[in-house]
Amino acid sequence: MAKNKEKTRFGWMDLLNVFACISVVALHCNGYTHTYAHDAPWKQAIFFETVFYSAVPIFFMLSGATLFNYRSRYTTAQFYKKRYTKTLIPYLVFGIGLYTLHFLKQSVSSGAAFDVNHFLSAMLTGQIPFANFWFFIPLFMVYLFIPFLERIVNQSSTKELFLLVSIVFFFSAIVPIVNYLGHWNITQATSIGGYCIYAILGYALTKTDIEKNKRIVFSLCFLTLAFWGIRYAGLLNSTERTPLWFNYFGLYAVIPATTCFILAKRLDSWLACHEKLTQILTKLSALSFGVYLTHGLALAALPFTKDSYAYRILGIPLVYLSCCAAVFIMQKIPLLRKVVP
Repeated sequence: MAKNKEKTRFGWMDLLNVFACISVVALHCNGYTHTYAHDAPWKQAIFFETVFYSAVPIFFMLSGATLFNYRSRYTTAQFYKKRYTKTLIPYLVFGIGLYTLHFLKQSVSSGAAFDVNHFLSAMLTGQIPFANFWFFIPLFMVYLFIPFLERIVNQSSTKELFLLVSIVFFFSAIVPIVNYLGHWNITQATSIGGYCIYAILGYALTKTDIEKNKRIVFSLCFLTLAFWGIRYAGLLNSTERTPLWFNYFGLYAVIPATTCFILAKRLDSWLACHEKLTQILTKLSALSFGVYLTHGLALAALPFTKDSYAYRILGIPLVYLSCCAAVFIMQKIPLLRKVVP
């Protein structure tokens, strides 16, 4: 059992957490992306889709940054208990609740009967109505493997970790592009590492001072803009959803997520000089998980059509702030605090 505790949370992590949470809301307020209507609202929606696409990778990177040293705070048994108590219980409560709400609505409107197989499938895949809970399934898997990966990660140098990350992203990000351009069928091996590789990347980045190298930071910013442009152009010329442009292991996800991570880390000393801002970010960060749980309902309640400017733009602050307020209140109620930690 580890005894020596060390600081595992910093102001820049809260900043990144809040940014990623707002990014998730922004993506879902621009779900019009998936209509491929090719009208003006659609072109605006895919802009938001492109800029905020790194939200999911950032969340996994933050998990790695904070959890790969868990043995300095508690045992593996305590790790599993804490992680799954905080995530699995809320997932089950909200998942069952939202599915029930959807079933009642369908039952009233069309007399649909309850389908056990559909319910179990929805819960096991995260494809639950009024929610965007698919994220929980890979998250549970990352939590499952962290205690095993922790020994490898902490016995490896940062250079070795970056090499591992580079190898995995070569097969998951570069090879698909080569296959597409050359009409080849090289094995992509996208299953190697899964989202755990983002956790390892996040941990490796926290162990370096790469953010102090202005050339690297500038280069990453340039590459981010370039890959945003490439993905936007790719989506603009698409007529249907394809893995080429919707892959969280693509360079248009990896590079922007890495850039955001490094830029946030670079702001750490500045945040340390702004105590009030840091306190606000800490409080907002504590609400992020609850916002993710509840924002689907807030989206459904917006009185705008999905192709409207109001839904795409105004929906972002409306959904985020209303969910923050709701979660803040729920966290003050002892019973509800268990399901909105």
